[in-house]
Amino acid sequence: MNSDHKFYGAIPLKDAIRWSRNVVAVKTMNEIGIDTVIQYAHAMGIKEDLPPVLSLALGCATITPLEMASAVSVIPDMGIKFEPTTIKKIIDGDGNIVEDNTNPGGKEILSVDTAYTMADMLKRAIESGTGRNARIDRPAAGKTGTTSDFKDAWFVGFTPKYTTSVWIGRDDNKPMNHVYGGDYPAMTWARFMLYAHKGLPVENFHLPEGNFIQVKVCAISGLLADKNCPSTIHMFEPGSEPLTTCSMNHRKNISNYTETTTNSSPQTKSGNDSGKIDEPLIDGIVIPPDE
Repeated sequence: MNSDHKFYGAIPLKDAIRWSRNVVAVKTMNEIGIDTVIQYAHAMGIKEDLPPVLSLALGCATITPLEMASAVSVIPDMGIKFEPTTIKKIIDGDGNIVEDNTNPGGKEILSVDTAYTMADMLKRAIESGTGRNARIDRPAAGKTGTTSDFKDAWFVGFTPKYTTSVWIGRDDNKPMNHVYGGDYPAMTWARFMLYAHKGLPVENFHLPEGNFIQVKVCAISGLLADKNCPSTIHMFEPGSEPLTTCSMNHRKNISNYTETTTNSSPQTKSGNDSGKIDEPLIDGIVIPPDE
């Protein structure tokens, strides 16, 4: 259950991520399998021991910001894992290259299709979800995180160029005053990323050519839409698209569900990582630092 103590029933996974709905996270982990989730987490860069429990989906493990950034960077790198390094290149006084990490070798962890799909879903959290305070002047994706005792608030996000993780908490590990991941962490992330991208061309997340098909589906069930469904267009890897037509009675659901084909999200569905603090903007963009 989220901090708003509300349950929205069946919603698409992309909207569950957008609004940070905890029940969906736990159910997804249960469906995939705890061991599989841990296996992928370690392969993507998490080095800590992870407890084999469903609450892992909600963040019951201790992870460093470096590990979080390293793991999440696999997504914008289109499924390739690179080991993090603080040294790009070392040249000695005679011009000899002592160390060169400018072209590190990587290992494929996720398929290109899976990585793009994850990036596409995480974009929505920034565009119109709990990560709205992380919006910057270019395409970006990310996820908020808030512990129930308010001791930890996270925002981890990326552009096609850079991945950054932000953690906010107290030195004495005492609870903060209701600080959510969508508040100060998201705004801090936005300020840093605007400065980091200053002068760089705007890049988008590129759809792998020929790897996806577009299918009209029910916005609630995810099955093929019939004439009574609130519908949206989803992209699927060939062979993964739904084959069954939705038979849900939407009369009850429609009153509690807002169509998600636009970029506006229901104000009542902010989740427990809600971004609520206003920040000075220029044309809707957080003002970057001068230096």
